[in-house]
Amino acid sequence: MMLKTDIANKALGHLGITSRLTDLETDISNEGRVLRSFMRDAIDYVLEQHYWTFATRTAVLAKHSDDPENNFRFAYYMPVNSLVIREVACDGNFLNPRYEHYHDQIPQFEERNLGNSNVIFTSVENAHAKYTERLSDNLSFKSYFGRGVAGRLALEAGPALIAHNWPKVMNVITTRANNEISAAIAEDIARSPQKRYPEPPTVRVRYR
Repeated sequence: MMLKTDIANKALGHLGITSRLTDLETDISNEGRVLRSFMRDAIDYVLEQHYWTFATRTAVLAKHSDDPENNFRFAYYMPVNSLVIREVACDGNFLNPRYEHYHDQIPQFEERNLGNSNVIFTSVENAHAKYTERLSDNLSFKSYFGRGVAGRLALEAGPALIAHNWPKVMNVITTRANNEISAAIAEDIARSPQKRYPEPPTVRVRYR
């Protein structure tokens, strides 16, 4: 498991900086200040890239209004802790992501801000949402996720921390960040529970 201070120190290593932080939250060095300012964005960016098993949630959506004066039939309040809405489904009957046509069959929805409320517009009745939670940065993160965040953090903080050398290493840091995130996603998929799903009707008919 990795805390945000561990993530920050790994990001420093990616940038070739040998100094280490004891506590990111209280560190007063330039490295601590810069990494602290980019930590939230780096975590959110990596969360947005994948249906992380430890950050995926479902919720019954509270209705905001009927007939919201657009092309959708209903408006619902977004869950307050959501970062990315992945899917909206009637009564929680979410689609099976195993099949290639999965994304084509997700009911359409649109996110908007109305005053002080974040709202989902959709034509789905009794809507439930599957979403990625905006996790606190004070959590102890899974190591593979932390490595992905460290790669992204190094990419975001690099121009401020190694400005004199950044043009020379930017491509290397960018590639490393993308590789770390891809490796984290692959490990999360490998660790996720493997379910057996019934074959869709088209497959059953094909082999009869």
